[in-house]
Amino acid sequence: MKSLKVARYALCLAVLAMLSSMFLGQAATAAPVTLNGKAVAALDDDKPESLNLTTRFPVVKGKANASFDFEVEMKYEGTAPKTFDLSAKGPANFSVSVTPQYDSKEISAIRIDPASSFGETVKISATPLPWNLPAPGSYIITFSAASGSLKSSIDLKAEVTDNFNLSAETETGRLNTEATAGEESHLTIKVKNTGTSVLKNITFSAYKPDGWTVTFKPEKIDSLAVDGSRDIDVAIKPSGKAIAGDYMVNLTVTDDSYSARATLDIRTTVLTPTIWGWVGVAIVIVVVAGLVYLFMRLGRR
Repeated sequence: MKSLKVARYALCLAVLAMLSSMFLGQAATAAPVTLNGKAVAALDDDKPESLNLTTRFPVVKGKANASFDFEVEMKYEGTAPKTFDLSAKGPANFSVSVTPQYDSKEISAIRIDPASSFGETVKISATPLPWNLPAPGSYIITFSAASGSLKSSIDLKAEVTDNFNLSAETETGRLNTEATAGEESHLTIKVKNTGTSVLKNITFSAYKPDGWTVTFKPEKIDSLAVDGSRDIDVAIKPSGKAIAGDYMVNLTVTDDSYSARATLDIRTTVLTPTIWGWVGVAIVIVVVAGLVYLFMRLGRR
């Protein structure tokens, strides 16, 4: 009889031990997991949910007018596909975009399947603004991806090696000139390389009223060293039919790659040709003489 009671007690203890182990196992599964010092959600298979951003080339070098392109691989580990919001930020004088690896369309989100054996790759392009080219130096572009509380980011570096820039101003510093209709008027502009690299094939163009001609001597500058300058003679010839008044002539100076550019707006005051002034005087004299003659004849009557 005693042996039967002992057996029953032993069976009860075994059942209690089994139930305790089941509850403890569930508690262990639900406990938070720590990864790199941060708590993340635990999955059913005890693997933490994670997003890893990597790139083979974190630093790209180029000239100030170049586009700096980076490829970033996104590797997501989880239990189901997830959509991540994407963003990329850079300095104010850069235009930054995110596109698929082999496509030019910009994207702001991407859906990643953790079952895939390969990560998704996106391209981040940082292009300097042509009207505000960056000076030589290092610039950080930050790419970020987020889905709820799961976030990750990576810093990319664009190293600008050269800057292209030039300036143009008139010899006198004034932005106005005078010209006679049908006749050439000359002014001198000084073109200077204010960048950090030699400029090649600098050319000139003009936006002018119809019927006008604008010519430059020399017509182009083959090469201009850093801090170098050249004087250019600009001949402005208004149309012979131009009416007296003020007109605007826009002059543009640029290198062959359009990396460096300068403009000048020249207010041109058109004067009446001298010969027409004398013709006007002669007409007035003839009219006055005619009136005097008429008064004299009528007075005799």
